[in-house]
Amino acid sequence: MQLVQPCAAHTAPQKRAYTRACRRAEAHPLQGTTYRGRWCSLRELRGRWQSSLSTRSGRPLRSAVSTASTGHSASCHRLKIVTLNVGGLSQAAYAELLQHLQSLPPQARPDVLLLQETHWREHSEYSTAGWHIIGSANVSPQAGGVAIFIADHLCAAEHILHTSPIPGRLLHARLTLNGATVDIVNVYQKIAVSSLLSTEKGQKPGTTNRSLRREVWTALRKLLRNLPTRHIVVVAGDFNTPVKSVNTRVGARADLLSSTPPSDQGEFMDLIHDCDLLHLNSWTRFAKYTFRHGDHASMIDHIFVRPRLRVLDKVTLAQDATVEAVNAELHSTALDLFPGKLQHGRIVPWQSEQVGMAVRTMWAAYRTWRSTAKACSQHIWRAWAAYSKFCKAHRAFRRSTRQAKTAWFKNQVEIMEVSARKGDTRALFQLAARFGPKQVRRKLQLRSEDGGILSHADQADVLHKFYKNLYSTDAPDSHAKILDSLMDHMSLVRPFACLSLDTIPQALQHLSPHKAAPSHLAHTSVWIACSDVVSPWLTRFLRSAQQIPQVWKDTWLSLLPKVATPTLPRQLRPLGISEISGRIVCGLIQDQLRPYVENFLSNEPQFAYMANRSTDQALLRVLLHCTEGRRMCEPQVYDLRQARFSCSQSRSSSASKQARGGAIQLSLDLTQAFDRLEWGLISDALIAASVPVELYSLIILWHRSLYYHLKVVDATAAVPVQRGVRRNHSPK
Repeated sequence: MQLVQPCAAHTAPQKRAYTRACRRAEAHPLQGTTYRGRWCSLRELRGRWQSSLSTRSGRPLRSAVSTASTGHSASCHRLKIVTLNVGGLSQAAYAELLQHLQSLPPQARPDVLLLQETHWREHSEYSTAGWHIIGSANVSPQAGGVAIFIADHLCAAEHILHTSPIPGRLLHARLTLNGATVDIVNVYQKIAVSSLLSTEKGQKPGTTNRSLRREVWTALRKLLRNLPTRHIVVVAGDFNTPVKSVNTRVGARADLLSSTPPSDQGEFMDLIHDCDLLHLNSWTRFAKYTFRHGDHASMIDHIFVRPRLRVLDKVTLAQDATVEAVNAELHSTALDLFPGKLQHGRIVPWQSEQVGMAVRTMWAAYRTWRSTAKACSQHIWRAWAAYSKFCKAHRAFRRSTRQAKTAWFKNQVEIMEVSARKGDTRALFQLAARFGPKQVRRKLQLRSEDGGILSHADQADVLHKFYKNLYSTDAPDSHAKILDSLMDHMSLVRPFACLSLDTIPQALQHLSPHKAAPSHLAHTSVWIACSDVVSPWLTRFLRSAQQIPQVWKDTWLSLLPKVATPTLPRQLRPLGISEISGRIVCGLIQDQLRPYVENFLSNEPQFAYMANRSTDQALLRVLLHCTEGRRMCEPQVYDLRQARFSCSQSRSSSASKQARGGAIQLSLDLTQAFDRLEWGLISDALIAASVPVELYSLIILWHRSLYYHLKVVDATAAVPVQRGVRRNHSPK
C-alpha cells in the first residue's frame, strides 16, 4: 500500500479532513482509520507529510517512534497486540472471532491477541490457519482461562516457548523474532469482591479471593524478575484493578478513569514500580475506560511494557578498538546513563524532627531556669517553677528519644516485610545487616613495627614490600626456556588460534552482574547489557591479536581482613579483580583445558575442582579409613568352637592374642599455598597432562609480565609477579 501524500496545494477543508483522519487513527484501538476510501494506519497517514504539518502547527507531530537511525521501515519493528476479555469463548464464538480476524485488513490485523476468561476446560497448543494458539485452563473452568493467539507470519510454532505459572490466570509465551526475544505475559486477575461462592471450585476450603489475588501478584512479580533485561517484555490482560498516575510510569488519564480501588491496589502499584513497567493505555486524551456496567466505568484492563535501556544505541566501537578503548567507551556510557547519586547516609533516630524539637525545648527551659535563679534569688518559688519546667522538658526529651528509636526500628521492620513480600532478598539482607552485622567493618589502617600511625603512602609501601617478597622467587624459570624453544620452532603470531570462539556470546550473557570489576574499567553489568555489540568485537580481536593485552594480565587486589583489626600485611587476604573481557578469555581457556585435566586426574584422589566429585566424597574416604583403623585395633573375640578343635595352642594363649595394627591420618594446612605455587610446577603439570603445544604456550605466555596493583586511598603501587595463581578469577 502506498503512503497517502496530501500535496501542499490542498485546500483548508481538505487539510482539516486529513487532520481529523489522524485524530481518528489515534483514537482507534488499532491505530488506523478509513481515509479517501481505504484503510490507512496512523504511521502511513503521517509518513510523508510531517514536515508540512509541523510548519503549519508550529510543533512536531506526536509520534513516539523514530526510524531514522535504523534505515529500515518502521512497520517491520512494530508488534500489534490486542487484549480482550471475551467472557467465555464457546465454539461458535471461537469461529466468529477467527472469521473477524481474517476479515480485517492486513495492516489492521493484530500480531498477538491476548484473551481472558476463555472458560476452556483443557490446556491446548495447536496451530490453525493464520494462527498459533496456546491456551491455559483454570481448575474451575468458569472462573478463568487465558489464551494467546500468535500470527503465523511472526515465527514458526517451534520458535514459541510457553509456561503457565498459575493455570488459567497467568500465561507466559516467549517468541524469537529476527534475533530479538519477546516475552509476552497474559494476566487474568481474580475479582476483588464476588457474589459467587466464597471458595472457588478446585481450591482448598477457606481460600478467599484476596489470597488468590495475592498468589497472582506474587507469581507475576517472580516471573518478571526472572526475565533477562535484554528481552522485550509485554504484560497485558484483565487485572481487575485500577491504577494511579505515576510520573514516567502511568499516565494522568488513569486518575480520571479511576474507580473504587481494591485493598491490594498498593501491592499492584509496587509491582509496577519494582519491575520497571510502563503503562501504555493512559497517556493520550483518547484513553478510555475498559470496563462498563451501568453507570459504573473503570480502567481495569492494562497493557504494560518494560522499557529497554538503549545502551546499544550509545555505544560505538571501532573495528580495530583496543581493550582499553572498549572499556573507556563502555565506562563513559555507563556514567552518562547512570550518574552517581550523592550519598547522604541513612536517617538515624537522633536526626528526627521530634528529637530536635525536644532538645531545643529542653535547653530553652534550662537557660530560663538559670537566668531566673540568678536574677530572682529573693523569689524562690519563681526559680522552683522554672526548674520544674526544665525537669519536665528533660523527661520529655528522654521520652522522645526512646519513641524516635522505637519508631525507627518499626519503620525498618516494615521495610523488611515489604521487601520479603516483594521477594527482594538483596534488600532484605541489607536491612538485616543493619540490625545484626556478621562483622563490624573497620577501615584498613596498617601500623608500623612499633605500633605507630602510617600515612597512606607508607601503607602502600609496606604492602608493596610484603607482596613483592611474597610473589618473587629464586627458582629457575624452566618454563620460559621451554617456551623460547617452542617459539623458535613454530610461529605464535596468533596466540588465541587454539580457542573456540563460537561460545563468546553465551559466555557474555551468562556473566553474573554482581561480580566485581576494577573501578576505572567497565562494570560486568555494562558488558552484559552491551553483549550484542562487544561479542563481535571480541571475536574479531581474538582472531587478529598477535599478543596478550597487558590489561588482561593485570590484577587489582582487594584486601580482606583475616582478623577483626588487621595491622600487618599478613593479616590480610588478597583477592584479585581483573578486567571482564580477559575473564571471558580465561573461561575459554578453561573450557579447552578441562578435558586434559580431568583425564590426568581421573585416577588420583583429587576431589576439588573436578566434575562429578565433591568434598562429600573426600569426607567419606576419611570416615571409611577411620572405621577400618578402629576395626584393626579391636581385640580378638574368644571363639569357643575354635579353641575346642585347636590342639596347637592353649586356651590362655589363644584368649590373650590380639591383632597388631592401626591407622594414621595426616592433615596439612599449607600457608599461602596459592600465592607460593611455582610456575615451573604448572609447566610440568601441563606437560604431564599432554596439553597441546598451542594451549600450553598460551597459558605460559599469560603468566609472563604479570602485575598486581595495590591502592590505599590515593597511594598506588604495582607488584611484579613471578609465582602464584590468581584467586577468585572465575568468569562466572
